[in-house]
Amino acid sequence: MRNKLIIALKIAISISVLITIVTRLESQQIISLLQQTNSVYLLIAMILSLLAVPVAGLRWRLLAEMLHFNISTATATRATFAGLFVGQVLPGGIGSDVIRGWMV
Repeated sequence: MRNKLIIALKIAISISVLITIVTRLESQQIISLLQQTNSVYLLIAMILSLLAVPVAGLRWRLLAEMLHFNISTATATRATFAGLFVGQVLPGGIGSDVIRGWMV
């Protein structure tokens, strides 16, 4: 039950942040910028952004292993995703590290 509540809270926060951003931007300006964008570069940027998180998770797992603390790559990647989410929502940079440590 607690996990479902946490997931619902994360979704609600994400949606509220997106709504706030979208309502403050002019739709014509967004459409104009998207039409001027080269879709190949946009696709490459999105793929690289998505690949960066598992690489960061792997790096974090290797660091933990050096400290004789074994975690799986999947756990490290999930913790990295969660840390990035919290780092975007909460002010300050320490929140993401706290979440990663708490999850592991």
